[in-house]
Amino acid sequence: MNMTESMVRNSIYPVMDFATQFPEYTPKGLYNDELEKINNIQDFNLLMITKKDKVFEKDNHRLVVDTNGNCYWWPEWLRLANSSGIINSIASNYSRDYASANELYRVLAKSTISLLDKLKNHGNEEINLVTIFNNLRKQLIEQHYEKLTPSRFQVISSPDWTFRMIISDNPRIDLQEIVIPKQSVTSDVHPYPTEWLIQSFAEMDISPDIVGPGDKVPRLLDVFQSGDYERTLDSINGEQRIVTDMLKQIGIPPTIVDNIPNKRRPNILLRSLGFEPARGEYFRFFIKESLDKKLQPKQMFETLEMRCIEVYNAWINSFKEVLGTKSSEAYFELLNEGVSDPFTPSTLSLGPVLKFMRIHRGQLRRNSKYSEILSKKLPDRFLLVSKEAEEMLEILNVQRNLLSHTLSSMEKEQIDRIVNTLKPYNYFTLIKHGARTLPLTFVGDVSWEVIENRIQMTFTVSIDNYIEVETQNFSYAIFDPTYYIEMYHFENETVAFSGDAPEGCKASIIPPNPSNEAIALSRSSSLDAKPDSSIGRLFAETVIVNC
Repeated sequence: MNMTESMVRNSIYPVMDFATQFPEYTPKGLYNDELEKINNIQDFNLLMITKKDKVFEKDNHRLVVDTNGNCYWWPEWLRLANSSGIINSIASNYSRDYASANELYRVLAKSTISLLDKLKNHGNEEINLVTIFNNLRKQLIEQHYEKLTPSRFQVISSPDWTFRMIISDNPRIDLQEIVIPKQSVTSDVHPYPTEWLIQSFAEMDISPDIVGPGDKVPRLLDVFQSGDYERTLDSINGEQRIVTDMLKQIGIPPTIVDNIPNKRRPNILLRSLGFEPARGEYFRFFIKESLDKKLQPKQMFETLEMRCIEVYNAWINSFKEVLGTKSSEAYFELLNEGVSDPFTPSTLSLGPVLKFMRIHRGQLRRNSKYSEILSKKLPDRFLLVSKEAEEMLEILNVQRNLLSHTLSSMEKEQIDRIVNTLKPYNYFTLIKHGARTLPLTFVGDVSWEVIENRIQMTFTVSIDNYIEVETQNFSYAIFDPTYYIEMYHFENETVAFSGDAPEGCKASIIPPNPSNEAIALSRSSSLDAKPDSSIGRLFAETVIVNC
């Protein structure tokens, strides 16, 4: 193979003359060395050589060896067929549960490895990534079109953004290449073509509040380089003709563009170019998912589990890179340093993910290399979710287990622990007499039982002081103060009285009426890092007893 000095960073180059290029090595020997082992599924293991030996490096490429002895110069950014790579992410997008995602991943990964081997044997000296993704699209569309559809929006991109593929659930777009017009300035610029954007929207009416510091007039540059997704979206929302033309210019087929509702086109354009909106709340996603697809609780838990595993894989890859560990094994060795019950990677589910979170959180508290490097290089909000969110995931994990099998003693202990975590929150109960909050005394033990695979809690609340419900309204609310769990009464449910209740008393369920500011705060990503124990009250239903 006549290797040029400059290799296209988005192509794979089969090594045809291994013995000439590497006279001191054998493919099998390299594979068996203790270098970076990318955790692949058995049958098509790939090993990327990242040892700091220039012989294994070539113009932003690294040597990749598989168990069959095939070797390739591989883009150093590309994680394609490994268990946390691009193909696995695509499989998760097109599947509704972890088992089917894993099965599809195996099919797509094997097909990709077979394609590489076939192209190499045909004498291809360069394999463009578009060829590989076209093969993936063929597998998804021709063999699974009616069965599988995308479940979310996804953009696959190289670090320099010269290679981009788009997937969309609405409208359906399957691995469509995005070819963005080039800029005249190519060094150290934002990856989307600012010049092209400004030129295209030259006639746009710009709001004065977008003016940058020191500017006397609003400029398009302030719009497209502000980093404010919502503001940018609002600015281009009224430019339907331009947005439509630009979607077609970046390579999305006109037949697809014309079928995209007008209100969706600006959003898809911006996300295709690299603008990303803030993540929506998962509970809204699950509500839509369950209603649209009429999912049962077991299926919902599987979807949640799959999303958590995606986040887990992203953590592992990010932390590995930041810490400078060359392999997953080296990372886990650092993670488990000084831990009596170490984390061992296994078949992933909510349980192992939670264990990883607890050990990771514990290491961050220690004065170690692990915590020092991560805390220095990553903001707190990127290191891990809050303790409260972790507790909610633990509740979900137990609830998921209840759906599948009978309680074991360990699971009973878990539920007991979870119920006890609610004690500092007064078991999510607030009681008021008029405007005064009443101190609560809990009488007897809090009990729980499992009814139709649901945990049902029962407890009695005693009020120390005598109150007159005839003079001032008596009210109570049940809510999670941090708003991680949303609670409502059953539809058309009533509140019953027992004992010697005064005549003429009635109870009314009053829906919440949060302000726009409260709604905006509930959607803020800052709540993950710093939970607000007052926000839940703003969204709680209140029961008022009037006599």
